[in-house]
Amino acid sequence: MSKADEPAFPQLSIYGGMITPGLTKREYFAAHMMPVFIDEGTWFDPALAAKKAVSFADALLRALERKPE
Repeated sequence: MSKADEPAFPQLSIYGGMITPGLTKREYFAAHMMPVFIDEGTWFDPALAAKKAVSFADALLRALERKPE
């Protein structure tokens, strides 16, 4: 499992194990980018806004996987 596919907020059982993984980190980051494009007023095409949001999420995940300098 890549870091992007790891759950952002998993719900864990008190007995061990995961009840539900919830959103992946990639989905979570992309969802947080969508309002940026909507607020700009320049992204009237929902498919294009979604594509750009996922692109930004992927870039963030790549940056987070790099080792600190």
